Amino acid sequence: MRSPAPQRREVLYAALIPLDQDSALLPNAALLDVLPMALLAPLSEAAQRADLRGLAGWVSYRGHRLPALQLEALLGHDRAPPGLRGRLVVLQGVSSPEARLVLVAQSAPRRVTLSHQVLTADALAVDVGGVIAQRCRIARQPVAIPDLAVLEREAAALAARASGA
Repeated sequence: MRSPAPQRREVLYAALIPLDQDSALLPNAALLDVLPMALLAPLSEAAQRADLRGLAGWVSYRGHRLPALQLEALLGHDRAPPGLRGRLVVLQGVSSPEARLVLVAQSAPRRVTLSHQVLTADALAVDVGGVIAQRCRIARQPVAIPDLAVLEREAAALAARASGA
């Protein structure tokens, strides 16, 4: 008699990025680097006066000037300055192998391994769409799964407007 085939356990290797009012969940493959907040260059005075909600500044990374985004501001929340443990999370874009963008985090991302039993869709989510692809819960903790393609387009648009300001 044959024994039943072992069940394949599917897991997601991800990073939980602490934000001010939320946490973002991204696949490990999207994270390239974590940098100190001291590397964030502020916007110019003209750019600060322009309507650039969501653009926190610039980060020099491997010879490139990358836009640093504050996800909470893109969602319409008040912009909270990162605390002493704040970090800059460099992400791989999706449009090309060279595409990069930066998220401002309240502290260093935490690597997590999740199973389908732990990660569930949040049926009460109201701000899905735009930069948020999905709202989920890890156990009871709500998390946002950003849409990297939308974030990348938003970063490019804000960077272009800031450069023209």
